[in-house]
Amino acid sequence: MVESDPENATAWCFRALYYKDSFNQYNKALESVNRSLEIDPGFGLAWYTKGFILLNMGDKEGGPFCFDHAVKYDPSLISSIPDLEKFRSGGSQSVGVAYKEE
Repeated sequence: MVESDPENATAWCFRALYYKDSFNQYNKALESVNRSLEIDPGFGLAWYTKGFILLNMGDKEGGPFCFDHAVKYDPSLISSIPDLEKFRSGGSQSVGVAYKEE
């Protein structure tokens, strides 16, 4: 999708999810989600995805910042925000995301 429609923020976000979830290639995932946010700075799912990428890269401050933006732009994501204390204490959490573009 990215190749056929390079200005599609959703495609870039899904590409970021692919790299994050399938291969743990966080640098490529971060590049993709950043491109998504360049196209649409108010895309809640992209902010949410970036939060997880940053947490997985060890950025314990950037993750919460991104989650705040995610909820600001898409309040429905609030129930999916992880327990950040578990991340800070070295625990882990896996969260699945279902997204329907309208």
